[in-house]
Amino acid sequence: MKKALLSIVLTSAVAAPTYAQSSLTLYGSLGAAIIYTNNQTGKEQAGHPNWQIGSGGAGSNYWGLRGAEDLGAGTKAIFLLESGFKINNGRFPLKGVGFDRQSFIGLSDSGTGTITLGRQYDSLTDYLATFSLAGSSLGGGQFSHPFDNDNLNSTFSVSNSIKFSSIDYNGFTFGGLYGFSNEAGKFANNRNYSLGAAYNYGPFGAAVGYLQAHHAGANNTGAEMEEESNLPADRQRIWGAGASYMFGPTTVGFVFTQAKFDRPSNDEIGKKLNLPDRPLLGNYANFNNYELNARYRITPAWSVNGAYTFSTGKFSPSQDISALKAKWHQTSLLTSYALSKRTNVFISAVAQQSQVRDSQLSLTNINGFKYSSTNRQIAITTGLRMKF
Repeated sequence: MKKALLSIVLTSAVAAPTYAQSSLTLYGSLGAAIIYTNNQTGKEQAGHPNWQIGSGGAGSNYWGLRGAEDLGAGTKAIFLLESGFKINNGRFPLKGVGFDRQSFIGLSDSGTGTITLGRQYDSLTDYLATFSLAGSSLGGGQFSHPFDNDNLNSTFSVSNSIKFSSIDYNGFTFGGLYGFSNEAGKFANNRNYSLGAAYNYGPFGAAVGYLQAHHAGANNTGAEMEEESNLPADRQRIWGAGASYMFGPTTVGFVFTQAKFDRPSNDEIGKKLNLPDRPLLGNYANFNNYELNARYRITPAWSVNGAYTFSTGKFSPSQDISALKAKWHQTSLLTSYALSKRTNVFISAVAQQSQVRDSQLSLTNINGFKYSSTNRQIAITTGLRMKF
């Protein structure tokens, strides 16, 4: 009798954990680099060369926790907490924000898709960004389009949001996000929504995405939006499309994005555009970006990625003053060598040239650095990256 009872107890103890299987994963990416920039403005706005230790380099630094519990019948409860940080000084990017990149919880169903609530990336990031070298470790933040105006480098996430992501329908996926204002009486005024879709079939891939955000700094994008946003404005409308084709070890791609900012914040954008008197902005700021990129794997461990981006900008200080037009040419190149499955060394170079019609104003600014005092800027980065 005692042996039978002991057998039942042991069997129950072993079987209990398998009733609802769960998992918890710690993951992240760490990188540091030595960076040379030929011209950056200082406190006195004079241009100087600069040597520095940088965080990231090719891709962002982050760590996170993801978990899942099997609820049965193809359904899982999931969560994710993810935070960026700067490895050169140990600081978080945003003050008072613990998990600035993502923090959400939700349900995943193997037959339909996933629905999550929390702070999350928009559909441009989910579907279109992977076709741009700015949106991945294939290039990273330095490859971003001017001021990351289209958010393909995920400058900001959307707080207080609900998101749906479909399952894969023979290569076709789609999804959408809605960000709540969380403020009484301003439900529609502060709304934020995004839609996207992608199709991958063999060597061919394509994607489209759209994002509209109202009143940067409102609760739908977090009170920290003024600090982290690409270009704060009353309304942001960003859409884009991209495609790629792989043949052998080579992948070529093209991405087009358009970003429109209605009634942008003169104070905040003036700071980002290095304009003490903020003379350009007030009515609108519009951008078009055209990116042609290529990725070539020389050996299984050694790869080379490059991109050329042409961007145009149009700034209107008011309805009574003629708009000021600008354009940017940017060439980017990165080569990476894998020392193991998780560790690689890399070297990248980015060159940007800007031109403002009928003006000596310099808007040359490679993402992640201070402005050049001229219309040209070059940044060379070499570093080490590990993933876990």
